[in-house]
Amino acid sequence: MERPNRFVVRCLLDGHEVEAYLPNPGRLWELLLPGRKLYLAPQDLGKKLKLSYLVAAVERQGVPVMLHTHLTNDVAELLLKERRIRGLEDARVIRREATVGRSRFDFELEMEGRPFYLEVKSCSLFCGKIALFPDAVTERGKRHLVELAGLARAGTSTGVLFVVHWPGARFFLPDYHTDLEFSRTFCRLKDNLLFRAVAVGWDRSMSLSAETHEVSIPWHLMDHLTADRGEYLLSFNLQEERSVEIPGRGMIRLTAGHFLHLLSASKDLSVKMARHLKSDRKPGPSIGHILSSAASVHLLPIRSSLGQMEEITVALRRIASEVEGVANGERLFVMEEEPIHNERFIELLLHFRCREAELLLDCKRNRRQEYQP
Repeated sequence: MERPNRFVVRCLLDGHEVEAYLPNPGRLWELLLPGRKLYLAPQDLGKKLKLSYLVAAVERQGVPVMLHTHLTNDVAELLLKERRIRGLEDARVIRREATVGRSRFDFELEMEGRPFYLEVKSCSLFCGKIALFPDAVTERGKRHLVELAGLARAGTSTGVLFVVHWPGARFFLPDYHTDLEFSRTFCRLKDNLLFRAVAVGWDRSMSLSAETHEVSIPWHLMDHLTADRGEYLLSFNLQEERSVEIPGRGMIRLTAGHFLHLLSASKDLSVKMARHLKSDRKPGPSIGHILSSAASVHLLPIRSSLGQMEEITVALRRIASEVEGVANGERLFVMEEEPIHNERFIELLLHFRCREAELLLDCKRNRRQEYQP
């Protein structure tokens, strides 16, 4: 039904409203949508736990997607022991939660008599055959990459394993839409670390499938995909009616509601987005000024070289009402509900975010000459 905070969800169980513990601090916009089926496990309240249930997974496209991040290291250890990670077949697990200087990593392994430090990341964001990580900005994740690379340059082997909880994944990409800095760090360090992504699946009893496969990382596309250009959506909520001045067009009246402002940038998209969040704007009835008093402000980039402004506009018109009178090259839409809680909007966002990568990957495999970036 809803997620009151990062670690609690409210849901219906046999017609009764219950609260359950969510062992996953991720944003999870693409998964925790109203009406989605959750997989709950009972908790022993004798252990002084406050909630009777734990959320183990959420169903998407008829398949359980595991959300219990604490168990991802258990999965990784099993894959290591069963020699299912390419390049780490001969690795032996020495210990978990290994501290090296000021850093702590998920595993210390031994390979050929020498230590190997491995960090494990749980990946539950996907679009078709593409898995993406992270689903929110992760300074911690970027720091782990930099620290592991430092150890590698000093002579100690290191790596990162992404456990993808979606058996349909065939390709892995850093989510350059959500966290460009993590993505560029990921690409910059590709020759320092061992990067692996492995897809796993779960059945309805939450048993791990025996079938796993490595997910390809298309390094040759990274420089192109991580270019800072494309479109972006500025999502904000007005709780009361407001007037807005549009340069050269005069005043327009905005009703209370949830708005999506669609804009584009041929370069320096991050810089242009950051201007919307500045607190030193001059008072006035502009959209930029109204943001300072708006609720639920989100910036949603769609990094791409395809020039998708008009196609995104057409898609948004199917699920939202367009506000007339906005400046040329911009579009403004209003919805009755929060867009990030609307499944049709989330699917639209994923489609346009993954479209260029899907085209490039499809061209590489089948019809390379049909699409040139």
